[in-house]
Amino acid sequence: MSTYTTYGPWTSGSNRRMRLRFDWTMGHISPGASSVTVTLAITAQVGYSVQDRNSTLSWTGDFAASSASVSLIAPTGGSVHLTTLRGEFPLRDAAYTITESVTLSGIEYVGVSASHTDSLRIPPKAAQLPVSPGPPSVTRIGSAGTAFQISWNAVGNADYYELGVERESTGTSGVFARVYGTSYRDEMPIDDQFRYWVRAVNAAGASRPAYGPYVRTRPLPPRISWTRQGGRIIVRMDQQARYPMGLRLQWRVQGGHWATLTEVPGGSGTATHTPPLGAVAEYRADTWVSQPSRTDSEWAYTGPVQALAAPMAPTHVGPAGVTVAAQPVRLEWQHSPVDGSAQSAAEVRYRQTNSDSWTTATTTTASYHAITPGSGWWEWQVRTRGAHADWGPWSPMWGFRAAPAPTVQITAPPAGTYRSNRITPTLSYRDASGAAMASWEIQLLAADGSEVSRIAGTGAYTPRPLPYILTNASDYRIRVSVTSGTGLPAEPVERQITTSFTPPAAPLLMAQWVEDQGIVALEARAGTGGEPTASLRIEASHDAGLTWQEVSAGPGARLDASDGLPPLNAEVAYRSIAVSALPSEAASAAVTLRTTTGRVWLVGDDGTKAELIGDIDLSHTHGHDVVLADYEGAAHPVAHHGVARPDQVTFSGRILPQLGSPREVWLRLLGQPVWWRDPSGIRWRGTLTASGVAWKPHSLADGLAAVSGTIVRITDG
Repeated sequence: MSTYTTYGPWTSGSNRRMRLRFDWTMGHISPGASSVTVTLAITAQVGYSVQDRNSTLSWTGDFAASSASVSLIAPTGGSVHLTTLRGEFPLRDAAYTITESVTLSGIEYVGVSASHTDSLRIPPKAAQLPVSPGPPSVTRIGSAGTAFQISWNAVGNADYYELGVERESTGTSGVFARVYGTSYRDEMPIDDQFRYWVRAVNAAGASRPAYGPYVRTRPLPPRISWTRQGGRIIVRMDQQARYPMGLRLQWRVQGGHWATLTEVPGGSGTATHTPPLGAVAEYRADTWVSQPSRTDSEWAYTGPVQALAAPMAPTHVGPAGVTVAAQPVRLEWQHSPVDGSAQSAAEVRYRQTNSDSWTTATTTTASYHAITPGSGWWEWQVRTRGAHADWGPWSPMWGFRAAPAPTVQITAPPAGTYRSNRITPTLSYRDASGAAMASWEIQLLAADGSEVSRIAGTGAYTPRPLPYILTNASDYRIRVSVTSGTGLPAEPVERQITTSFTPPAAPLLMAQWVEDQGIVALEARAGTGGEPTASLRIEASHDAGLTWQEVSAGPGARLDASDGLPPLNAEVAYRSIAVSALPSEAASAAVTLRTTTGRVWLVGDDGTKAELIGDIDLSHTHGHDVVLADYEGAAHPVAHHGVARPDQVTFSGRILPQLGSPREVWLRLLGQPVWWRDPSGIRWRGTLTASGVAWKPHSLADGLAAVSGTIVRITDG
C-alpha cells in the first residue's frame, strides 16, 4: 500500500485563509491482479478558527461526480476531514492516470471557494523483471578531479534505477542513490579508486547490476625535499597517492615562469638540476592519474632554494666588554651563509685601536681564532667563505678592552686560631688600571663546604660583621670575591680559621607583661663562670624564635629595659645575650609570655602615649590597588593590580575617670607618625587622618568622654 499527499492553493484575500488537502492511498498490487483500490481523503485546512455548518463540497473526475453539504468546524491553524472517495480501477498493460477536481463553496469564513485538482498514476499490470541497463559511462567533470557524471541506457519497464559504487580503498560495495532518470552527478573522496554500477528496478524486482570502468579521483600530492651536492640541487619526490601513474617536476627562478624539468612514470623518483649561480630557485611536483581522463594532484613546493652564493658578513659572538690582558682570548663569530653551505674558510684581522697595521690570520672550518692581547682597546673583523668560491663581505668592526685583572687579599682575621664567635673581615684591593672596586661578596663556609652566611654589596667594601655566631672548636673558611670597575673579577681568595674561645656564662633574663602600660618590663643579669661579661643585649622575637630584633643593649653585668611596642594579645619571646671582651657570646633561655589585653595603644615618635579602654569599637579595612580596563574584543574587563595595599582602622571608645588618656594627649598625636596596636594583634606604623580625633564629653560632672578617629597605615620615608 502506498500513499502520498498534495495540497491545493490557499484562498486569496484576507488572513482568513483556507486550502484543500488530498491524501491518496493505493492498495497493494499483487501479481496477476486485474484492479486496484484507490481512496482519496479530502481535508480542509484553515488559518483561523471557523464554524460553518452550511457549505457545499462538489467533486468531478474519475470518481463518480457528486456533491454534498458539509460542516466546516475547525480551530485556528487546524483542519477538518470533509469526505473520502473510494474507487476500484482496472490494471492495464500500460500505466495511466486518474484525475479528480474538488471545490468547497458557500463558506462565509473566506467568502470565496477553495478548489484543488490532482492526478494519480495507476501502474501497469503484471510487471516483468527489467533487463540490465548495460555498463554505465563515467565522465570526469570540473577541475577538482573528484566529481563525475554517470550515464546509462534507459530500460522500458523500469520504474527507477539503483546506483551503487564499489570502493577499493574500503573494500565495500552498496547502493547510494535511487534515480528516476538515466544520469547522475556524484563526488568521491580524493585519492581513491572505485567503479559505479547500476540496475533497473520495477515492481517485479531488480535487474542484474551492470558495472562501469574503474575510476580514480584526484591523487594526493607527493612529498618533495631537496639536498645540495656542490652546485647541484637534488630533488626527491616521494609518492603519497594510492594509485599513482606518474610524477611531474617543474622549476623556476623565484618570481619567474614555471618550466617542466622532467616527468617520472610510476612511483617515487629523484631529479638533479644545476640552477644559475646566485639564483634563488623554486621547485614543485605533482602526481597524476588517468581513468577516465588525466587529473593532477595539487602542487607540492620546496620553497626558495638558494643556488651557490657567497655568504653574508658573519655575526659577532665574542669577546664583548673587557677581557684579561696577557691571557688568551678567542675572537668568535658565526658564519652567515646565503646558500646554507657550511664555512669552508675564514680570514680574521685585528689590531690595537691606536695602530695603523693589521695582523691577519686564516682558519678553515673553525669559527674562532685565539690571540693574547696586551692592555688596551682592540678592534677586529672577519670574513668567511662557504661552498661558493667567493669570499663574503667583511664583518662590521668589533671591539673589546684588555685590562689587568684586579686582586684582593684578606687582611683580617689572620689564618689559624680565632678567639671570638663574631667575625669582621677586612680586605686589601688592588687594580693596576686604577679602577675602583665595583662589587664584593663575602661567604662563610662550614667545614663541610656548606654556606652558613653571606654578605654582598656594591662599591668599595668597608669592614662589617658577618651576621652569624661562630661555634667554638669549629673550622670555617672565609671566601671573598670582588669585581673591578673594569668589569673584571678578581680571583676569589679564601682563609681558613679554627675557633677556640671561652664564652661567657649564659645570662639570666626576667620579663613581665605590664598590661596597664602596654609594655614588657625586662631585666638581664650576667651569669657566673666562663669569660667575664662585658656587656648585655636583650632581643625580642614575634615569630616563635625564627628571627630576633634588638630591644636594648648596654655595658656591665646588669641591664634593665622595656619593650614599649610589643604586639597585643600575642606570644612574644625574649632572650638575653652576654658578650665578653674577646668578644664571645652566650644566650639565655628564651622567655615567652602572652600580652593579654583589651586596650588600644597609640605611641607617637615624640613618646606621647594614648590609651583607649572602654566600649572599644574597631573596624579594619584592607585593600589592594586595582584598575579594571575594558578592551575591544574582551567580554570582561582585565584587572591590573598595583603595589599599593591601603589599610586603615576606624576606632571609637570611652574615656573613663582615671582610665584612658585625656584630650590633650590625643591632640599631641596629630601631625606625627604613630605606632598603632590593638587587641586584634595589629601592630602598624600609621597616622591619624586629617580629620584628627572626635572628642565628645558625656557630661562635665562625671568626666566621661567618647573619642573616635581613623588610623591609616603608612610607610616611613
